Amino acid sequence: MHPTLEKSLLVPSRFSDERGRVDVAGLAEEIGLDQATLVKTLGTSRQTLSHQFGKAGRFTALRNREQREFWIKLDRVLTLLQALTDGERSQEEIRRWFRSPNRALATERPIDLVQRRELERLIQLLMDVLNAGQGG
Repeated sequence: MHPTLEKSLLVPSRFSDERGRVDVAGLAEEIGLDQATLVKTLGTSRQTLSHQFGKAGRFTALRNREQREFWIKLDRVLTLLQALTDGERSQEEIRRWFRSPNRALATERPIDLVQRRELERLIQLLMDVLNAGQGG
């Protein structure tokens, strides 16, 4: 493959698969989201979330469309963030990015957008930065 094309590829996520299943616990852990925060964010019960977290390391097919979209989009945010850093950022650095005020978000923290379920805004921000970095 041509180096330019290869450089444009995103590394596949380790938290979702091609069938739309998600490792909820793994993704939440990577970003630093706890169950209490997620219960509020998703409007779901603690029991449901505990069940999903009990499947740590395994992909789960989420029945609720809104929750499935939330997790898939959150996974995309993480994938884009890792693409911007060539996958060389530690979990601690990723968590710090989510919890730090961001100039491109008018000093809001990315985690605040996650909690408000404004993931499209984060995806667009990261796509803009990625495209600008590739001369787009």
